[in-house]
Amino acid sequence: MKKYIQKIWKLLALQVLFFLLYSIASASIPYLTKILFDYDFSAGPGGLVWLGALYLVLIAVLYGAQYLSQLFSWKADRRFLFSLRADLFNGLFRRSYADFTQKSVGDYLSILTNDISALQQNWLEPAMDIINFSLMVAVYAVVLFVFVDFRIATVILIASLLTVFLPKVTAKELSRRRQREQALLERYTSKAKDLLEGFSFASRRTRPAFAREHETALDRQQAATYKRGLFYSFSLVLNGACLSLINLSAFLAVGVLLWQGEITLGTGVATLGYIESFTMPIQYILESVNSLASVAGVREKVLAYTTYTPPAQPALPAAPAPLQLRDAAVEVARFRLEPFTYTFACGKNMRSPAPTARARARCSAPSPSRRRWRAGRSLRGRRPRRTATRPTPSAMSSRAATSLRPATGKT
Repeated sequence: MKKYIQKIWKLLALQVLFFLLYSIASASIPYLTKILFDYDFSAGPGGLVWLGALYLVLIAVLYGAQYLSQLFSWKADRRFLFSLRADLFNGLFRRSYADFTQKSVGDYLSILTNDISALQQNWLEPAMDIINFSLMVAVYAVVLFVFVDFRIATVILIASLLTVFLPKVTAKELSRRRQREQALLERYTSKAKDLLEGFSFASRRTRPAFAREHETALDRQQAATYKRGLFYSFSLVLNGACLSLINLSAFLAVGVLLWQGEITLGTGVATLGYIESFTMPIQYILESVNSLASVAGVREKVLAYTTYTPPAQPALPAAPAPLQLRDAAVEVARFRLEPFTYTFACGKNMRSPAPTARARARCSAPSPSRRRWRAGRSLRGRRPRRTATRPTPSAMSSRAATSLRPATGKT
């Protein structure tokens, strides 16, 4: 993924910068509460006016920075998805026909849509959340240590360290369930595409069978999503329960220090406000770590397609002999080409009479695995390359395959 991060690192840097500004403004608001509770009102209302004005400025900075951070996040997501889908599409077209047909078109459509969207939602966004919320935790820690009370900050940080190991408890199982969900989603997409392409064969008698096939694939996919969602909910509850220990430890620390007279009422109120603000980013970090682990298999699969390099092909002779077809007849779906005899010279453009691009590609590709020859034979030079009426798929050599190309290709 390093290649795609390098394309959007400037947008990501701006997103992090404005999120840091948002974090600073967010951490400053509870401190104003502390000042308010500790304010000496006998000095007059002037200080209160300044506190109100400062509060208003912080609100403007808070939401302005949040908007700009999300703006650059959307721009980065857009460029990330475009680059990844473009590379995957091009990678598919670099494959040989034999490699490409190992999966159905529905499987490839699922990868282009579902898998790449899953990477954006469960890899890129969580990775940025870990960075952003780690900075937020650092900002809150500094404020707690410097402006509130270092003893309370120490208790909160020690309790927070206990949550670092939580993702390891559920990460492996989440990843396994996510991979199964994506695999069944690919199968469902492929099955739905096959059934819809068979619409012309549907009748009152066959429609129930179509519905059963669709519902079986759909039920399996939805069951996998349900099981993954149940375990993900369990991981969220587990994380939330452990984070509540942070709240409890801070609550008890504030109570003890107030009882001993070590802190003011304003410090206690500010601390209670900081507890929720401090635990929220930690919870997001734990969820993001689980999300990253859950799509590890999906990320490896997508990268395998985007980084595919075709094997080296043997060089063709400088001047190959022309290809001659004698009494050849082709039939593709509803298109039929009656017997004809023709010699295809090298270096010339060819045009097929087939009505559609799909039919032209199948008719003009001389590979037996890609079309049906009804009759005829082909020769390279004077040697017959194919003789058949209903021939077996073993015929034309790879050199002959390069002499015919779809539509307006060159021989």
